[in-house]
Amino acid sequence: MKLSAQQMQTGLRPDPAFAAWYGEEFMKIHLPQSYFGVSDEGRPEMILNGRRYAEQFGFTDIRAQMRFITLMWQIGANFFVHPGFREVLADRSLPELDRIDQLYNVPKDQATYAIMNPDDRYWYPYMVPKQGSAT
Repeated sequence: MKLSAQQMQTGLRPDPAFAAWYGEEFMKIHLPQSYFGVSDEGRPEMILNGRRYAEQFGFTDIRAQMRFITLMWQIGANFFVHPGFREVLADRSLPELDRIDQLYNVPKDQATYAIMNPDDRYWYPYMVPKQGSAT
């Protein structure tokens, strides 16, 4: 996944512009099944909720945020709660892009488990049960 010089310069995009760019210029081309599987109204909200999760893990670089959100689409919106991914994301000693790269090195059995156990409620954080509450 390569970004153009123009895309790289947009690292501080405000949320509406980021959601529009990611949805229309990236997702539509690279994740068409996800793009066309979500409503035009819901897509920006999901993208921005993904961006909020990325920020919670310390990702401020637009490339890291984009790759994080892409993993949410490819693996599952809750990939970051699963073993392997959870540990990589918790290790803040690595630079952002190195940490993202490490997500692609999670052992196959752990990645498979995450893929097989998605929870789309994570696209909408208010739908995710709090720890210790009934689901």
